[in-house]
Amino acid sequence: MAHGLKKRRTGFREPRNWQYAIFSEGTVTEPAYFNGMRGVIEKTAAYKGMIYIEGTGSETQRVFEAAKAWVRDKKPRRCQVWCLYDKDDFPADNFNNVLQSIAALNQRSSDVTYHAGWSNECFEYWLVLHFMMYTSDNGRDDYTQKLNEQFHNVLHKAYSKKKEDCETLYQDMMSIGSLDVAIQNAKKQWERLEGELGESTMQQRPARAVPATTVHGLVEELKKYMGE
Repeated sequence: MAHGLKKRRTGFREPRNWQYAIFSEGTVTEPAYFNGMRGVIEKTAAYKGMIYIEGTGSETQRVFEAAKAWVRDKKPRRCQVWCLYDKDDFPADNFNNVLQSIAALNQRSSDVTYHAGWSNECFEYWLVLHFMMYTSDNGRDDYTQKLNEQFHNVLHKAYSKKKEDCETLYQDMMSIGSLDVAIQNAKKQWERLEGELGESTMQQRPARAVPATTVHGLVEELKKYMGE
């Protein structure tokens, strides 16, 4: 090894001056989950302060508006801005139109880019994918039931959306499942629905894609900074 050069640590990713700003509908569950990921990432000193997380308490389009307001205020030099939102019972147009708004903004800049991390019908679907493949359109109550069963079996407690219970949500999910499994399952379900509905529907009218999620796109991006 040449004098003065250090061996590069396996799994280490050199900082690229990217910042990640995450805006979610929920004020508890989603921020708790990604705060857990941030805690792992920030064990590497070079990555401290790289991720901003805000639970807006707003729905669909308003999450996007909150993200835009943050960008106007903070003026980040380079940033991926992720909007996390659920379909729930909101009108299909409200859900679908966020993608059109994001596409229009991304034509203006390559340094600050907007991304959608939607779940149809809710974020709990993404959580279920950590430990099982799920393809049925049974709704959020069934997702919660599956989470409760797994939490009881492995952690001996119930799945809860209370703030004090969600503080360990990311660690809990890593105990009962894994990021790799969740990513793989999300992609498999996307491919299955794409085959049934067509690529244009999945890209432009995601309200018809049930159940499905694109949260794995953000998780894959952040996972690059977590080492092995």
